[in-house]
Amino acid sequence: MTAKKKASAIPAAKLALYEKLIATDPSIERKGATIPYTSANGKMFTFLSPTGELGFGYGTTYALPS
Repeated sequence: MTAKKKASAIPAAKLALYEKLIATDPSIERKGATIPYTSANGKMFTFLSPTGELGFGYGTTYALPS
């Protein structure tokens, strides 16, 4: 029996834009199956929320658009 992958609740257009943004730098790898994110040295520096909002990490804090 194989496990089914969870479908993402993120709007497809916003997920595609996030993928396009991440692809601009080949050294960055997208991680996360349902909540996509990027990290370096064990620190998350971007993520895409379930509603499609992009969050950026600045040092030890994160910013979401208001």
